Amino acid sequence: MNVGQKATNGNYPLFLDFKKKTLLHEAAQQVGEMPKKVRFGISEIHSNPTKVNPKRVKLVMNDGNEVIGSIDTLAAKMSYYPSMAKALGKKGVIDLEVGAYAYPYNNK
Repeated sequence: MNVGQKATNGNYPLFLDFKKKTLLHEAAQQVGEMPKKVRFGISEIHSNPTKVNPKRVKLVMNDGNEVIGSIDTLAAKMSYYPSMAKALGKKGVIDLEVGAYAYPYNNK
């Protein structure tokens, strides 16, 4: 079973690859707590669990960046996104899962 939406709903991102409804609801609640400016910048949220963190998610941002985080702390840590994306200066990955750091995409 794959729980999630298939099309955008107003100003909310697509929620993809969520296999548990409880995690989907938790992620949606966290997104609802984010400032509008940050929330509107998210295109997609993918469930991306690992053995260490079953609540890991990957966010695809409208500006071309990706964010890695944990559902539990998503709303609080995404408040740092605008300044981290600006400081990065290039498109890349902002990792908010444990701590907060960013790195540009590899140039290929």
